[in-house]
Amino acid sequence: MGRELGPVSSVVRRRSEVIFGCVAAVGTVAGTLYLLLDPPAGAGFGDQVRFVSVMTLFLWFILLVGPHPRIEIRERGLVVVNWLSRTSIPWTAVESVEADGALELRLRDGRVHRPIIASRSLATVLSGDRLQNEMKAAVVNAESAVPDGDSRARTRPDLWLGPLVLVYGTFLLIGWLAAR
Repeated sequence: MGRELGPVSSVVRRRSEVIFGCVAAVGTVAGTLYLLLDPPAGAGFGDQVRFVSVMTLFLWFILLVGPHPRIEIRERGLVVVNWLSRTSIPWTAVESVEADGALELRLRDGRVHRPIIASRSLATVLSGDRLQNEMKAAVVNAESAVPDGDSRARTRPDLWLGPLVLVYGTFLLIGWLAAR
């Protein structure tokens, strides 16, 4: 989803959230590996399974709210990736872009799409909504109506379940090998 909008020309993220999310994820993985490789006395494999389950869900949450959200500006539209969803919006579907406190994409079908990375926060208020205005400028500068093609925005779930299952399986394997 989004490939029909052409190649990515730029990606907009909240840098501070990406950095914090990556640091928290590395810390979570390091702490989990430490406790898997050197478990407390009396901890069995069942305890490790419960621990791995909780820590994997925690890591998944950190990644979903930190480095995952973004706006991909493409040739024929943009892709807005929020915590749990991904929306492809062709330029022909965008009626206007507002940046009064939070970035709002007003669509021709009447819907209003608010990217999570462009929501208002204390940091953006203190900086005079600089982030939202920069995002608005990036979207407006890239916008070029394409007369042909579909003009509907499409949303689908984007839960990162593949990496979740891979991390969970890897942690379980490490815990099983360490418990032997």
